[in-house]
Amino acid sequence: MTSINPAIARDLGNGSHFCQICQIAVKTKIWKAHSAGRQHRENIQRLKAQAAGGQQHSAAPKRSVDNGVAASVSSEPAAKKLKEDPGPAQTSTPWERERQDVVKEQTRTKTKKPVAAKIIGVPDDFFEVPAHQSSGMSANDKVLEEELAQFEKEVAQIDLEQLQREDDTEAMHEEQRQAVEQDVDEVDDRIEGWKRINELEIKVEERLHERAEKNGRQAEAQSDSDDDFDLPCLTNWRSAKF
Repeated sequence: MTSINPAIARDLGNGSHFCQICQIAVKTKIWKAHSAGRQHRENIQRLKAQAAGGQQHSAAPKRSVDNGVAASVSSEPAAKKLKEDPGPAQTSTPWERERQDVVKEQTRTKTKKPVAAKIIGVPDDFFEVPAHQSSGMSANDKVLEEELAQFEKEVAQIDLEQLQREDDTEAMHEEQRQAVEQDVDEVDDRIEGWKRINELEIKVEERLHERAEKNGRQAEAQSDSDDDFDLPCLTNWRSAKF
């Protein structure tokens, strides 16, 4: 079990400690939980604030001395003696001693050099930056940087060539499509022309057929009229007068 600071808690001898900060009796087996509790820590902060305020109000202003030379001569040996032998610090209350312990611990923590955490199986200098890298970029890094720049340049060139090929292919396909459309238009025009020629030929044949029929009818009519004229002449030739 961790030893308890007698300035904070007093052993009652019955398995309990009397907390002089909170002014209550606490079982020894739960002292650790009590000291880490919020109420205990708040009481410590409150007592520290009260102690600091009391020291500020109790500090008396220095009085001026009429005879400055005599005062300086009389105070110099005392100051020198106090400097050589300051003596043990006088604390009248437990919380003042606690405050001094906290100040000492903070001072020791600030002056103490940080100790790097060690990992089992990992060398101590594993996470340290090598000397040739701490000053800047190493030669290997520069080579890698140049290779990366060259690679990016080549990739950009390849992408540009690929885009150019795609544009050329698209242009060729467009020309082929336009050529096919033009051929289709020409074929349609030819079909339309042949259709018109066929229609004209049909009309010509119809006209010729109609004219032939008309001529045939006229010829038949003329033949019939000639027959009607000659028949009386033949039948009445006897009665004709000469």
